[in-house]
Amino acid sequence: MPFLYFIPSDANQITPTDIDRLGLGYAIDHPTPKGCIGPDGRRGFIMGRNPKTLHAMHAETQSWIPAPKLGQESPPYWVGFDSKPTAEDLARGEQVTSVTVETTGGYKWNVPKLVMWQEGDDTPAVWNTPLPVCIDLDDNGNPIDGAVVPQYREMFDIGLRVLTRLAGGNDGGLSSSQLIRFAANCIGVNYRVSLLELSSRVLGCLSTEDALRVIHAAIDWQGYRDAVGNWDGRQGRPTTATGSGSAEPTPASSASTDPPLAN
Repeated sequence: MPFLYFIPSDANQITPTDIDRLGLGYAIDHPTPKGCIGPDGRRGFIMGRNPKTLHAMHAETQSWIPAPKLGQESPPYWVGFDSKPTAEDLARGEQVTSVTVETTGGYKWNVPKLVMWQEGDDTPAVWNTPLPVCIDLDDNGNPIDGAVVPQYREMFDIGLRVLTRLAGGNDGGLSSSQLIRFAANCIGVNYRVSLLELSSRVLGCLSTEDALRVIHAAIDWQGYRDAVGNWDGRQGRPTTATGSGSAEPTPASSASTDPPLAN
């Protein structure tokens, strides 16, 4: 069963604007008018993914976890469940091309492939993306692939920045915290979860090692290493073998830090 959410409020209803303000659009399609007394003893509303289902508060048998207070006196909402949801319970109906990554607790997630890499003719690695793209036109009026659709554009852009960081280039100042959040957001592309639900507060299914493997899968890190390793081999440069045709990027290898190019 998917997660439940309790939103404390003295208002007569919770609006879609309230859902967006709380950052719960990933979990709740539309608020429901089911009022109740929450796990903190405050009045509010309980709701889940399906707006047609009216849920009941049973605090004595359900588990309820407060969201971070974020500087407020009390949690802005609570996450609850009767029994811990499985990955299948949390899956979105529409999923993008993905690769399965298993994380702590045996959770198997379909992690989206943001980019895929291959060796270039005159550059170490070029990418393409299996994400949906907008249709553009060339100078002759013929349809061509354009930019990634707005729904996934930010994730795609951050993915390229993360790849640049791993390859030893200038990532524009990505912090470790941003990398962990990026890993959680990658899972959130195909599932109704955020870092809160994945954290040890709730499911406890995302370790630092898990996050790194999720990131590697999303940006096709192995594919990039293989492409660069093959390029280095063609150029007669020394490589550190880590698999068929792959190499760890090092400061001595300028090809490893060349800006990735689109295919």
